[in-house]
Amino acid sequence: MSVGATILASFLVLIELALLFSRPSFGFAGHTYYVSQGVAAFAMLIGALFWAIAEMFTPAGRTFWALASRFIVAFLIGGIFGGIVGSVSDFGQLVLVPASNGNGLAIFMLLGYLWVFIVLVYSGAWMHAKNFVKRGGKQ
Repeated sequence: MSVGATILASFLVLIELALLFSRPSFGFAGHTYYVSQGVAAFAMLIGALFWAIAEMFTPAGRTFWALASRFIVAFLIGGIFGGIVGSVSDFGQLVLVPASNGNGLAIFMLLGYLWVFIVLVYSGAWMHAKNFVKRGGKQ
């Protein structure tokens, strides 16, 4: 695993920890009431999924620019898609608010989301230098 990808993955996990386990804040978009951490946390989760998929199907990159380009594009596309899904599914109101109030099942669900995020981010960081998918030819 490259050093840059490991540092990036660790930074992303810290941001996701802050989003999932901080006190939820609320906002209004037009006439819609939403929990802002719910939208951002789900956007980061789907962004990590898109980054892992992008690293899986592209050749192993060795430079910082290969890492940055795949990461930025995957998190932009995944973040937009995940933000919409997190807003429509009301992830923050259904999971983050009950977890901050001490609901055990919601806390367990939050830990599951955090585990999935960690697995996706570190598999994306690992696949930056290696590949799961074998290419044709003799190897």
